[in-house]
Amino acid sequence: MTGPPDLSISDAVSRWLDKRSGEMREATISTYHYQLKLFVDWCAENDIQQCSDLTAWDLDTYETHRRQTAAQVTVAKELGTLQRWLKWAEGVGLLEDGLADAVERPRMPDDPSDDTKLAPEVGTTLLASYRGSADHASRSHTLLELLWTIGARVGGIRSLDLQDFDAEGQYIQFVNRPDTDTPLKKGSKGERVVGLTDTVTEVVAEYIDEHRIPLQDDYGRTPLFTSQRGRPVANTLRTWTYAATQPCHHRPCPHGKERPTCEWTSYTSSSQCPSSRSPHQVRTGAITWMRHQGVPRDVVKDRANASERVIEQHYDKSDPVTEMEERRRQYTENLEIEE
Repeated sequence: MTGPPDLSISDAVSRWLDKRSGEMREATISTYHYQLKLFVDWCAENDIQQCSDLTAWDLDTYETHRRQTAAQVTVAKELGTLQRWLKWAEGVGLLEDGLADAVERPRMPDDPSDDTKLAPEVGTTLLASYRGSADHASRSHTLLELLWTIGARVGGIRSLDLQDFDAEGQYIQFVNRPDTDTPLKKGSKGERVVGLTDTVTEVVAEYIDEHRIPLQDDYGRTPLFTSQRGRPVANTLRTWTYAATQPCHHRPCPHGKERPTCEWTSYTSSSQCPSSRSPHQVRTGAITWMRHQGVPRDVVKDRANASERVIEQHYDKSDPVTEMEERRRQYTENLEIEE
């Protein structure tokens, strides 16, 4: 199976707008076209032509440029549209996963949304729903369990073979195998053994026994997660993650849709659901959740294969009240004065 073409940024924007034209009012599409034309023109002026040329630094630079030249409310709307396009482009494999998170649009007082991560309360609710439903140990459920409880990258999940899972020992092992198309992001430094809970171990074992498609990859290896063609490409895993994190799995749609007739539930459109999340956003939420649960930063570092500095700067998205609650749980009772 071949990957997506390396489209120009202009062509990729046009393709996205064409796909949206049947779903939105003409006035909305016209607004999106104008907002994204500003980005396309800026890219052309800075000799950024192809989607493959686009980097997180470019996006940060564009964001800074717009913040300096337009009102805050205007910039917030423009960057919101840009994030929607970036999310689609990630979902179809045109852009590296996580680039949409490089855009930090201004927060407005009446804007309660947080699309930088799968929020901890949403992630745990989704898993609770899967664990008690007919989809228990399905591919979607199992994938989300591992992404959430490990904080793994999508490339790490793709690299897993059946032999890397040990049900008796309750662990999973990440091994760098670049010669057979599954390198880890940090190479041999990304290799590690990660312990699993009783529940996660049972879910993975049941998935293998009842739901895994029994296929090998092109190298004769037996992937843990398989598609109809063998080992899935990273973009396929991204699409599965978008589908697995749609809120209608556990509650009524917050966007007024009905799941049986919603176009966002289709394989090709799952990334378009405003509430679905990419593997990178799940990783961000998972790491934040682990820290909220009191897991020491050095333990999270080893599980997720990220440095403590990176976790603190980019992943540990705690708010001041949550941090206070953590401190209170851990230490405040020690400050109680006994009468």
